[in-house]
Parts: sequence; structure tokens; C-alpha cells
Amino acid sequence: MNGGADDRPATRLRTSSAGHIPSGGNAGGGTEWRVQNSPDSETTINGNSVVLEEQMVRGQENRMRYETALTLYQKNLGLIRMAIKPPAR
Repeated sequence: MNGGADDRPATRLRTSSAGHIPSGGNAGGGTEWRVQNSPDSETTINGNSVVLEEQMVRGQENRMRYETALTLYQKNLGLIRMAIKPPAR
């Protein structure tokens, strides 16, 4: 497997009510949608295809994930510390 878009199953859209507009024009099911990875159009002459804005967004997403995990870990530790404290008399 190369991990490309062709390895993923197709996603089908469904309607949950008869009043909804069917996708693709057929009332029975839906149109199949597949993810397509397109090459970046911002490749420079020297072959550098890094898009700074994309990397900044990815960095922010990673930072948010890290902070969420850290907060959950700290809350969990606080609960454990509270649970092992001896009762106040």
C-alpha cells in the first residue's frame, strides 16, 4: 500500500428523509465521492514545494492537540491526587 487516496473506501451520501434532495440525481443512493490528492502548484524552480501557510496551519493544529492532551493529563493527575489524599478530620 502506498497510503494514497485510492486505498480508502468510497464515501456515499445518503438521505435520511424522503424530502431531502438526493445527491447525484438518483433517489436510491448517492454519488460516490473519493479523496483526490493533487500535487501542489507552488513548486519553485529549485524543486521546493513547501507551502509556509500550510505548515503554519499544521503547526497550530499540532499545538492545539498537544495542549488538549496536556490539559487532560493534568486534570487526570489532579483527580488521582484528590483520590489518594487522606480524608480531612
